[in-house]
Amino acid sequence: MSKKALLKIRIAICFMVSVLFLYPIPTFADTKETNKIALADNVKENWTNLAPMSVARDCFQTEVINGKIYAIGGSNLKSTEVYDPNTNSWTKLASMSDARNYFQTEVIDGKIYAIGGVGQSSIEVYDPTTDSWTKLASMSTRRFGFQTEVIDGKIYAIGGSM
Repeated sequence: MSKKALLKIRIAICFMVSVLFLYPIPTFADTKETNKIALADNVKENWTNLAPMSVARDCFQTEVINGKIYAIGGSNLKSTEVYDPNTNSWTKLASMSDARNYFQTEVIDGKIYAIGGVGQSSIEVYDPTTDSWTKLASMSTRRFGFQTEVIDGKIYAIGGSM
């Protein structure tokens, strides 16, 4: 099941990194957000708790650049942080201009694009080399709960709610 499909059923994010999985604890309407993560090794069939994020998140996004995991936004959050699996530690990074939830992210040329979200049409791009977010031209409509894909360096925003 893809990261995008998991978002649809309100389970935080599960994605494969080699033979290992990073899986934030599921979040539902009647539960609290969490900052916990665990690492699954499907060869050994076990889980290992890792360093928690600095803040509990739900409805957020993650992306991987150069072997590091970026956690971005979430309910009422503008913050960004990065996880380094070599040191099992999180580092706080520059915050976005806008708090985002139910939004999408994509990586193009080593930069993270944060797109839309509840009540939003705005787009921001994060450059890890400068630790900075830059606002870009907005989409023509507000979108949340939508999907994105990248083809030939272009981001396609598909469906969702306005």
